[in-house]
Amino acid sequence: MDQLQSYQPPEVLPNGDIIIRRQAPAAPDPKPEEPAKPETGPRSL
Repeated sequence: MDQLQSYQPPEVLPNGDIIIRRQAPAAPDPKPEEPAKPETGPRSL
């Protein structure tokens, strides 16, 4: 079994079944945005 923090507390259903649910993994850190690149081409005035 994985670490206990990876699971929600057990839940006992009315029929006696026990459900152990795994928690959703934490969202990965968002990637930093790349700085805007200057345009390199002909410009219309």
